[in-house]
Amino acid sequence: MFERELRDLAHVPRFVMVRVLRRQNVAEHSFYTAIYADAIARVCDDSVVNISNVVHAALWHDAEECFTGDIPGPTKRDLKGPDWDVKVSSGMEKRFGQFWYCYLNDDEKVVLKVAGLLDEVLYLAGELQMGNSSAGRVFKYCQDRLGTVWKSLPMDSSTKLKLWGVVAKALGEEMAGYSYLQSNSDDITPVPTPISHQRRRGRKPEVFLPRPFKLTEAERKWTSEHALPGCDIDRELEKFELYHVKKDNLMRDWSAAWRAWVINTHRYGEDKDGKAKPASRSDDDGWAGEPDTM
Repeated sequence: MFERELRDLAHVPRFVMVRVLRRQNVAEHSFYTAIYADAIARVCDDSVVNISNVVHAALWHDAEECFTGDIPGPTKRDLKGPDWDVKVSSGMEKRFGQFWYCYLNDDEKVVLKVAGLLDEVLYLAGELQMGNSSAGRVFKYCQDRLGTVWKSLPMDSSTKLKLWGVVAKALGEEMAGYSYLQSNSDDITPVPTPISHQRRRGRKPEVFLPRPFKLTEAERKWTSEHALPGCDIDRELEKFELYHVKKDNLMRDWSAAWRAWVINTHRYGEDKDGKAKPASRSDDDGWAGEPDTM
């Protein structure tokens, strides 16, 4: 119960294939997974999710890594199978007895998986906030997996959506260093903004597109003066937002990016009704001289 190897988990590094500024360890991951699992389980259907079981499993779910070390997720998923499970179970039981094991039903397994992915996403969000662009792709990968598993949580759709809003706010705070101000929009996005993304000292940090993206009176006046005749500004704003959100683009100056978008409507011409055409872009064509990132 109090074996030395358990404390070794504080010295087992995670994300060993990712360049990070502050290395997370397995003990830290297990702690946060347990905290998040407890919070999620409390709003699940208590007839199918036992809070004590989920928290216990969260604390022990990676304990075998005190012997194996952290194995990257894709590799671990390939290794897992009957033989792997038998070897891990027999080794853990030999050292820790039956105390470590906890049976989970399918719904409880989903809660545990969501909690683990949530810790990964929040940890990587912190790396991004500190300016580590190397973590961007792994963050997106973990975020996509979280969104997929989230759909299977044992709770009604309304509760699931509200809880996702809480997660979105937590992500925003982590990414912005607690300066994130949530908008009044009903839109809930898993990538809140802004996120500091400093590449070089002395340069303005890159941030995700603020949502909803709104023009000031001066910007709207400038747009009406420089856009093609008959241009629907609100419609063009919607296309601008969808384009950059879809690509997870980061910019140092979104007002400049918008002006470049408007100017490029001249470059792409008009449709048969004399209105601005939707701008068609290739994946490697950045806006306002900014390369695509993440």
